[in-house]
Amino acid sequence: LDEATDPATTTPKTTPEASTPQDITVPLNAAGTQGTAIVLPRETAPGVSYIITLKDGSRFTAQLSDTQELKAGTSNLFRISLNPQNVTITATITDWTEMPETDLNTSSVEITTAADATTDFPAGSHITLWPGESTGDGIPFTLNANGQWDTETPLYWEQYPAATTTFHALYTPETTPAGNRAPDVMAATAPTERFAPVSLAFSHLMAQLNIVLKAGKGMTQTEVETASVVLPQAIATYTLEGITLTPGTDRKDITLTGSAADRHTLLVPQTIDAGTPLLALTIGRKSYSLNATDRNGLFESGKSYTINVTVNQTEINATVSINPWQEGTNSEGDAGMEI
Repeated sequence: LDEATDPATTTPKTTPEASTPQDITVPLNAAGTQGTAIVLPRETAPGVSYIITLKDGSRFTAQLSDTQELKAGTSNLFRISLNPQNVTITATITDWTEMPETDLNTSSVEITTAADATTDFPAGSHITLWPGESTGDGIPFTLNANGQWDTETPLYWEQYPAATTTFHALYTPETTPAGNRAPDVMAATAPTERFAPVSLAFSHLMAQLNIVLKAGKGMTQTEVETASVVLPQAIATYTLEGITLTPGTDRKDITLTGSAADRHTLLVPQTIDAGTPLLALTIGRKSYSLNATDRNGLFESGKSYTINVTVNQTEINATVSINPWQEGTNSEGDAGMEI
């Protein structure tokens, strides 16, 4: 205990006759490695612990064995080894932030196909953890079959003497979704008091788009549910620096997955300018397009958007009217009799 400046203390939990439990300070020698105290006898029982405080504020607790008896007239020697405490972590996922639904109608344009992303953490999942600033490579953790996050580079609280340390974490799915859809990348930030477990609440870094298809004029719901649905030329790339996601510049057609009336996809956060194509649908050989507006073109990180799309069949309407007579020009002329 050569780093100890505060003396070790022991707290008896048993109550010998005519005594009251209290903390007992054990004075240490000059080197801080040994101390002696005279205490009342006690029978075997649980409840006694030794608390050692180091000069940096670190506290270590050693429990006395439940079977240890302190007999009158005996001298008892206890050797206490100090082991640093691991940083433990738990992780949960924060739900999507629901955004208001939007109702839209299509007029008459194109499309492709794909699969789905997951927000579950199956055993074998990986995260990267950064204590302090989320810069550099970070420390990899893997979720084991017992639901605990393991690492080959353990973190010890002695490395982080501040009262609070902020931890940052990034989760990226092992597999990339089929097609051009974005993976469900998630991040967490957790200010953690010293010696407390690091509880990571992961939030989605992508945006979620849900489309609900409805039959409009001249269409049946069965027809509408056969549609393929594409977000044309959306931003499809991004970069990650720690847990900071920055949209790229490459654009691709993004096919929404799902079936029947419900389609969905994850998107890199972005804004689709009003008046530019937002959705392209194909039903049989017919194409339909839907332009973005100021209301429905914004897709922010961690938010889920639902657009209700009513598909109307294109119609040609004829009207008949009679134009009024138009006035011509006035002129004069002389007529002669033919003989």
